[in-house]
Amino acid sequence: MSGLTCEQAATLISGFMDNELTQQQQQQLHHHLAECAGCQSELKELQGMREQLRNAIPKFDDGQLLAKFDKDKPSRWVFIAGWVLVLTTLSLLAIYGIFSYWSDESIPMALKLVTSSLGLGFLLLFGAVARQRWIAAKNDRYKKVQL
Repeated sequence: MSGLTCEQAATLISGFMDNELTQQQQQQLHHHLAECAGCQSELKELQGMREQLRNAIPKFDDGQLLAKFDKDKPSRWVFIAGWVLVLTTLSLLAIYGIFSYWSDESIPMALKLVTSSLGLGFLLLFGAVARQRWIAAKNDRYKKVQL
């Protein structure tokens, strides 16, 4: 005998299906499976169920779906208009907030300068990172690779 009980082998079978076993555990399981027809049938049944689940998932080509989205002009215009509205509104709110903050005489000038320089620093860092990401996205050699 391999030294494994069928209960221990059942636990290892689950790990084997998920590629989580060590080499020693795999060897113990293979020795047990060579001797135990019940565990062999359990493994085959689980592998069959996994294959059925894989086949049950509908398959479609992401490239075709994205191409449909790109060709849908009304959807594209709504998307652009939505972003323009959001960015315009956020910009106006930011301008109003900055104006209100600087108009408030109860806040010391030193605090206004420190917080404003901190905010400006974060804004510059965000802009630098966004620019780098934009350049990287435009020059990505693998963006058309489909897995």
